[in-house]
Amino acid sequence: MTISDKYVVTHDLSGYIYYNDFDSGTELGVLKTSGSIYSVPIIYKSRMFYISNDFEEKYSTANYYDLKDGKTLAQVRLNGSFTNQLLINGDAFFAVSDNGVICKFNFAGLNEWLYESKMKVLSTPAMFKNNIYFATVNGEIASFDVIKKEIVYKKKIGKGIFSGIVIDGLYAYTGDVDGVLYCLNLKDGSVKWKADTESKIMSLPVHDEKYLYATNVSGLISCYEKDQGRLKWHIKVSGAPIATPLLVNNFLILPNMNSHLYLINKSDGSIQKDIKFAGRMKLSPVLYNNLIIFGFDKGYIQAFEITEVK
Repeated sequence: MTISDKYVVTHDLSGYIYYNDFDSGTELGVLKTSGSIYSVPIIYKSRMFYISNDFEEKYSTANYYDLKDGKTLAQVRLNGSFTNQLLINGDAFFAVSDNGVICKFNFAGLNEWLYESKMKVLSTPAMFKNNIYFATVNGEIASFDVIKKEIVYKKKIGKGIFSGIVIDGLYAYTGDVDGVLYCLNLKDGSVKWKADTESKIMSLPVHDEKYLYATNVSGLISCYEKDQGRLKWHIKVSGAPIATPLLVNNFLILPNMNSHLYLINKSDGSIQKDIKFAGRMKLSPVLYNNLIIFGFDKGYIQAFEITEVK
């Protein structure tokens, strides 16, 4: 889901986009599209940019939609499917297709250019300054300069990557299907350190000033020192966490496929609270204006107010 000003926007694979009022949860509108929506829509002011993967077709459609007036302002047909997350930077939206086509759209919703990297990408890209960083199903890390429109570097670092890239200053983090967690030098893509979690990593790692927190599909949650990759602690929970956890002050908030939400003390990995929900939790929680919003099976979203965080 995504939150901006008064809107809470969620989407599903049947092509529906729902936007609700942030304060009350009241439904403000429902938009039915012509295909499945995998990437979280981006809200810019009162407008929404999203890409739908058209049913039984070999193309997708980029849409620019006015939430206030309920009108589509622009539509662009694109070849191939787009299941990776969208990016916004400066005065443009960027999208990376499953086949590695990098697209730039202006704030009128129009496509300015396309670049074919010829790499298979099924993970979340990241952007820093003028570069898009992405990982491939072949275990490569790549950097693309959006000004020069060229690949700066491409390096093989491990096995297939389906989680994505997280940028932290001069470094980036990602994990592969073998469960190896990587700390990379952003400048050239070289590996600073790596750690083996022993099972497939699907969610993005999260970090604070000193530590990096990673989960794998076996239910292992691990904390590493960012500087050298030394393990501080790890714990095992039941179920398969595939959603990216949320880091709030002293807590790691982890949704899980066993319908449980864990509040984990980030200092020692102890579980401080275990909340049972009515469905499997596949969406990453979002923190906005002192509310944490969760999504779970059968289309439910639920908000919790933070009264005290220690």
